[in-house]
Amino acid sequence: VVLAAERGDWPAIERMSRLAATISTAAAVAALLVIMVAGGPLIALVFGPNFRDAAPVLAVLLVGAVGESLGGPVDEVLRYTGHATTIFHSLLVAVIIEAALAYALSGYGPVWAATAQALAFCGMYAFQIIYCRRKLGIIILPYLSPAKLRLAASES
Repeated sequence: VVLAAERGDWPAIERMSRLAATISTAAAVAALLVIMVAGGPLIALVFGPNFRDAAPVLAVLLVGAVGESLGGPVDEVLRYTGHATTIFHSLLVAVIIEAALAYALSGYGPVWAATAQALAFCGMYAFQIIYCRRKLGIIILPYLSPAKLRLAASES
């Protein structure tokens, strides 16, 4: 990314980042689907029956992971291109929002407390994706078209 930025090759940065976002989102969605379908029994098998009830919390946290993966390496791209302060501030705001939401929602149970984290970090990455588009002119989101994904992979 740094070398491509030095060359001013923003299409290459966008292509590499979108490929990373596609791969990471596919992995996060796959993990979420596994937990939604077989989470309780799978967790009980791996960690013991006392942990079966952790499946809904893990599912909510994986929703947050999907939100994070949608932007792929957007935070790294911004950091490497001179926007580290914005990344720090967005993380700071996300942590404050997460803490406030966790405090407000924790009385309703662990799933709601986990929801606080998922929402805060999905919001942070949404902000970073929009900021990256406005400041650098590139959009970092997964490829939804298999044809565009193949083309990007062949160009990288």
